[in-house]
Amino acid sequence: MDTKTTGVDTAKDEIIEIACILTDFDLKEIDRKVMKVGFDYAKMTPQAQAKNGFTKEAWDKEAKEFRIFVNWLKQKTPFRSVWVPCGHNVGFDIALIKKAFAKSTAFCPFSYRMIDSVGLAGVLKIAKKIGVENLKLDTVASALKCGEPNHTAEKDCEAVVGIVRQVVGMLK
Repeated sequence: MDTKTTGVDTAKDEIIEIACILTDFDLKEIDRKVMKVGFDYAKMTPQAQAKNGFTKEAWDKEAKEFRIFVNWLKQKTPFRSVWVPCGHNVGFDIALIKKAFAKSTAFCPFSYRMIDSVGLAGVLKIAKKIGVENLKLDTVASALKCGEPNHTAEKDCEAVVGIVRQVVGMLK
């Protein structure tokens, strides 16, 4: 999963775009949801706007309430089950997602266990399986030839799935 946000402060910033690719334990895609999320435009920082491609025109036209994502995920979540979130710096995403779920008064079905592709990439770097100068998503995805992140939630999410698939492939 991946989010794009109004900034980098989980206490005050908001989600503006979210992508979630659900897979089974063989990493086969079950479903996905990608959407722009309505938010308070006054919270958008210039740095975030430059990085995530926000335009008022696009969000005015395409943004939906976060509850649309909540309802989709609830439909995909069997009773009393939870999802193990995976992402690049996924703790940041989960903090904002849980805050958005709380505002919608819905149960957030994410486990406190997470798979962070930054950590996976760090292990590969230590094991000298990849030679990268940093653990940024675009650098790692390029080294592993899996996806083309471009600072949209969907492309970054696809790159993370690719990283996890590559790591699992190396372990087999």
